[in-house]
Amino acid sequence: MALFGQYEGRHGGSGSGNNPRSSTAPADDPDLTNLKNAVAVEATGAQITQFKALAKYTEAAGQKAQVLQQSGSEAALSNATALQDAIDEVLRQGRDFLNTFSDAQASGLKKQTKRLTQSDEAVVKGTKKLAVQLDQIPADPQQLKESATNLERALTRLQSDQNELGKQMGIDAN
Repeated sequence: MALFGQYEGRHGGSGSGNNPRSSTAPADDPDLTNLKNAVAVEATGAQITQFKALAKYTEAAGQKAQVLQQSGSEAALSNATALQDAIDEVLRQGRDFLNTFSDAQASGLKKQTKRLTQSDEAVVKGTKKLAVQLDQIPADPQQLKESATNLERALTRLQSDQNELGKQMGIDAN
């Protein structure tokens, strides 16, 4: 700051109107603005670790949905229960991750978190449908498999939205 003051003093421009450039604010450089935004939303080390765990849980839930789709009638019920448990963990981990955001991250990532929330809602809706089917006695294996197909699609979208959020935060998804 001292150098700035010295510069102003040497050239007589202290905002007194002698310098026509002093009355207008400098235009923001878009590259500088982008850099500031990137720094504001950059993930912390703990967030990176938590995000990578979330990504693994989401991938595992998708795999469980595939297993259910391919399972025989006898295994459908236990595979559906395993899928439901895996999705519950994904949703919990996702909430916990979003709760770590600073105010700057929450503000700078509104668009991405909105999309992620919408994806979460689709997964929740599919999970509720699966839960209703699991409560039926006897559970219909074909209905469980159809739910697994819908949940796999919802989980794929969720994973895509998670990866986009991670990318914006500077997290390498791999």
